[in-house]
Amino acid sequence: MDKQKGILVSWKPLKGFGRVAINQHSFFIHATQIVEAPETIVPGMVVYFDIAPPAKAGQNQQAVQCIIEDAGGVA
Repeated sequence: MDKQKGILVSWKPLKGFGRVAINQHSFFIHATQIVEAPETIVPGMVVYFDIAPPAKAGQNQQAVQCIIEDAGGVA
């Protein structure tokens, strides 16, 4: 299955989580699910990821096995 492509719309570095968006859909992303990324992660970066169910009922689906691109291409 191909990875989804979204945009990192928020990132809280001290907490290690944020949100990835594809059109109107939002996905939770946690630092433990990032397999490749530049040293500094900021909103606006492209994220390739797989989708997993929410960790808890009522939450957004999760972005897992994430690869984050820096401005020059894949990290």
